[in-house]
Amino acid sequence: MRLHKFLVIYGVVITVRFAMIYTHGYLHPDEFFQAQEVFAVRDRTLDVQLPWEFKNDRPCRSFFMPEVAAGLPIRLAAAFQTMLGFRISAETILHAPRYLAFANSFLLDYAAYHLSERCGEHWQAVLLCLATSWPVLFLCTRPFSNTYETEILWLVTLLITSSSRNRITAMFTGGLTAVGVFIRFTFILYAWPLFLYIFLDQHDRKRAHIASLILGFLFSSITLIFLDSLYFGKITLHWDQMQQFFISGHISDIPSLASKHLVISPINSFLYNLNSKNLETHGLHPRITHIVVNAVLMFGPLYILSATTLLKSVYHFFKFQQFHRTSYKLEIHYKIRICLTAMASSGICLLSLAPHQEPRFLLPMIVPLCVLCGNKIFGAEGMRSHRIIMWMIFNALLIVFFGFLHQAGITKVLSWLEEDTSAICAKREGRRSMITRHVIWSHTYMPPVSSLLSMPSALGVLDVKWSSLDLAGGDLKRIQHAVNTIKQGEVFVILPGSIDHNNDLVNGSKCILYKSIFPHLSTEDAPSMGASKSLQDQLTLDIYDCTKR
Repeated sequence: MRLHKFLVIYGVVITVRFAMIYTHGYLHPDEFFQAQEVFAVRDRTLDVQLPWEFKNDRPCRSFFMPEVAAGLPIRLAAAFQTMLGFRISAETILHAPRYLAFANSFLLDYAAYHLSERCGEHWQAVLLCLATSWPVLFLCTRPFSNTYETEILWLVTLLITSSSRNRITAMFTGGLTAVGVFIRFTFILYAWPLFLYIFLDQHDRKRAHIASLILGFLFSSITLIFLDSLYFGKITLHWDQMQQFFISGHISDIPSLASKHLVISPINSFLYNLNSKNLETHGLHPRITHIVVNAVLMFGPLYILSATTLLKSVYHFFKFQQFHRTSYKLEIHYKIRICLTAMASSGICLLSLAPHQEPRFLLPMIVPLCVLCGNKIFGAEGMRSHRIIMWMIFNALLIVFFGFLHQAGITKVLSWLEEDTSAICAKREGRRSMITRHVIWSHTYMPPVSSLLSMPSALGVLDVKWSSLDLAGGDLKRIQHAVNTIKQGEVFVILPGSIDHNNDLVNGSKCILYKSIFPHLSTEDAPSMGASKSLQDQLTLDIYDCTKR
């Protein structure tokens, strides 16, 4: 493919990636509840509950991820808008973390480009395969911990497989590895073949290189443990506590003091996931779900094509001695190919040992699959066949489903709530007053109320008091009970249009259908062909006004 043609196609795909920031599809609550919601807890004007990973005695997540992925971009966006004289909107709080995720997504393009060169693959085909994949277009523009785990993993891989033996670079690589582990402990399940690559590598300064990696890892780990322990209140900077911890005089007390006062989130998360009873609350799956279902959903034709590549890499591994006698460049090609294959294979196999399996856990596999198999779709072998058509159709369907349909009404409701409150504020003509609003959700994903951070501060002439109640899959009786217990203020009930008892809610609780937001698809309450409503009416998220009058 000529360079100018590649640049045009690549530019179009990057434009699509940027446009995905503004889509309302809602893949999983962790997009918000491991990022914006944690940041929103500090705002006392909101009734926001701290996600479970951050509030038990042994926190399973480091504060570093939500502070960087959500806190940093939201603060920067808020400062910029305030400087320009604009108020902070719900859209700003929703989109700011996505802007940062979009910018960081180019780390994957950068890593894929250089790794394809080192593997002897055609870089244009690899980049097109990566850029057109729905996980990169959608997931990598969202502040998931899986997204940052993936980006750090392949940046570390790029640094380790480089020919540079600089000690500063090695320390930085070790520190970056620690950050990846603290974002998700599953980082190590993908990264461990890199350590074999380092030990098998032959160069004069290997020991110093390994020592620098370890030093960087330890420094970052100790720093993150200390900051997490401060953040979660396990330790303070008071001299009495510091004296108890460091000058106790009893070496045997140090482990118990460390367990009591230090937060080591990767270990806490690992121990939590070892207990299958803990995982029951998140859903249990057959052990083969990743291999048979999730990988196909994530990568489609690319995953199927990777089977032959895996067999070739295994063959090259056992025949490696014959390449060892050939050129150094050829040896490097096959060592890196074997390493990438091992990383992808070990990740999916080790993750399959756990009974809780979600497709996004496999996101780090996207880079090695594109590097090793991208030529089979966009290279000379694929361009003249049906493979590229299958690839584009597969990714287009998943983008439409997750980007525009799946639980897509939730963030639109939150934006409407802000706009509607702003309209009420404008009608008051500057007279300060109080408004109380209650929002009851049922049969939807958990609503991320962090986008309402802007309301109390922005609507200066209006004091807003509101609450959000998530009934999960609550039936009609639970919804009516929740409505009847609220004695004052406006009450809104949010339900998918596919729910059967919407009419009963209107008749029994004297609710009024206030607004319907289209499209919204809940797979847990999928539309029925035999329902009294049309398909379009079932693909909505309905807002009912149940205020007592």
